[in-house]
Amino acid sequence: MRKARGILLLLPLAGALYALWSQPVQLWGRPENVTWELAQAPPERLQEVYTRAHPAVLRIDGPEGSRGTGFFYREGLVLTAYHVVAEGGPYTLVLSNQKRATATLLGFAEPMDLAILATEARAPALLSLETQRRPQVGEAVLHIGNGRNQFIAPRYGRITRLFVDPSPFLPQGLVETSLPLSPGDSGGPVLDLEGKVVGVAVAIGQTEEGFRSFFTPFLGRGQVLAEMEGGKRSYWPYLGLRGPRGLTPELAREVGQAWERARLLVLSGGLGPTPDDVTREAVAEALGEPLVLDEEMLSEIETIFRARGRSMPEANRKQALRIPSATWLKNPRGTAPGWWVRKEGKDLILLPGPPPEWRPMWEEVLPKLNLPRRPYAKRVLKTWGIGESEIVERLGELFKREAEVEVGTYPKLQGVEVVIRGREDRVADLTERIRKRLFKEIWGEGDLTLAEAVKRRLELEGATLATMESLTGGLLGAEITRVPGASRFYLGGVVSYSAGAKARFGVPEELLAKTVSAETAKAMVEAARVLFGSTYALSTTGVAGPDPLEGEPVGTVFVALAGPKGTEVRRYRFPGDREVVRLRSVYAALALLLT
Repeated sequence: MRKARGILLLLPLAGALYALWSQPVQLWGRPENVTWELAQAPPERLQEVYTRAHPAVLRIDGPEGSRGTGFFYREGLVLTAYHVVAEGGPYTLVLSNQKRATATLLGFAEPMDLAILATEARAPALLSLETQRRPQVGEAVLHIGNGRNQFIAPRYGRITRLFVDPSPFLPQGLVETSLPLSPGDSGGPVLDLEGKVVGVAVAIGQTEEGFRSFFTPFLGRGQVLAEMEGGKRSYWPYLGLRGPRGLTPELAREVGQAWERARLLVLSGGLGPTPDDVTREAVAEALGEPLVLDEEMLSEIETIFRARGRSMPEANRKQALRIPSATWLKNPRGTAPGWWVRKEGKDLILLPGPPPEWRPMWEEVLPKLNLPRRPYAKRVLKTWGIGESEIVERLGELFKREAEVEVGTYPKLQGVEVVIRGREDRVADLTERIRKRLFKEIWGEGDLTLAEAVKRRLELEGATLATMESLTGGLLGAEITRVPGASRFYLGGVVSYSAGAKARFGVPEELLAKTVSAETAKAMVEAARVLFGSTYALSTTGVAGPDPLEGEPVGTVFVALAGPKGTEVRRYRFPGDREVVRLRSVYAALALLLT
């Protein structure tokens, strides 16, 4: 007998795999609630790329109101994401010149979520594909798409991680970005600053580091594209049934072979009431057990229908069938219960196809399976005063993907986070190497906030702190006092918003003609230190917007620190709206005390 291997096998029955993607892009969060870091590239360069590229981009209108994006890369050929066109058409193309055309599906590669449409429409322009150059973390990218009910609109962002596998139901080896994409953007081109397409947008979702978007890169996939142009259609490597089809001896045999090979077999879909829902029958045939009607489960299904004000159709009786060795997995959101078969030292799990149904069921089962797992670790290093591009340059070869460990950068309002994740021993080693290269810019780790880090430092020193604020209007003091125990080190603060208030609290009158200046920030912080008798003091002054002030553009900010060793002032130019500028000013002041 062959030794059973610990293999997780997914058998998507009845087309369950792409239930995640019933619309062009599946939202796992709300992008409107995210503050996006735009690409730090010259605006004129980004505009130039968009101006050249957008004529080649189009909207794809599918059945039942679904929409996606595609683009011409050869005359008569349109590239897009496969899930945009997986429903089978018919498809209407809305070109950049507002002309409409029809298209047919030529070829696709489902495991990469890529597809090519053929059309007789003349292309207004063509885009070039980049299949040789490797994308770089921190690289500025441009996406053009049809999200948020906008037509062929640009989005800017940066590459945050390379070749990631964000979900079992997405292609492997995706590139993660900060592009603020939305439903309708899927299938659109992701372009570099040379105007070449480095990939196709395929998904957006909520990750541990925030809202992210993903694209399938073209690197090394020239042969795949050529095969699609030739009409090749590549599906996921299913073990058995794909789409509605009756029970066959081949299907039962494949399930039996999978059961023989694997210690864990997971089957998803095919548990509905229709004649082509045959997962139960296939498993019963493969395991050589009869299907038996469970009267108690039948009563529960009837109760679900009564709660909906309906009588249970006779066809739903089959959902109460199980084999003797199976126990029920209750479905909290549907009528199709799952099975859990545990025999011969192995496990077989049957789950319904729709993700809203199978996800909670799988989450309930997973901890009980006692699967062997390698020690996994994640470390987060938090920095200030250094951008993504400089971090990439400073780390150099440490950014290259290595076996069982990866590094990613994530811009946040409190600075750029460097995240190291993977095998525990590799993560520990790589974290120390990164820390040595960024030690001057690192102010904290893990879930620590800037205010918490300030508290730690001041309590360790037995020191105290005071503040004087102008543009932040009390936000700095509020951020400090959010931390429990702040009264042990924070003596108080002053909001000197007007010139007169600054003068009353000790700022020399000769400086008040130019309140947005290094001199005023210095006078404010020194006055606060004297006023409260604190060890340290922080001050903020600047232009939050929406209009310029005293000849200074919006986003100009001065923060100052006074302490036993003297006074330090730093000038910043922050992007963003009024609230973002104010928040960045708060964090800049706190970071000044730490770095």
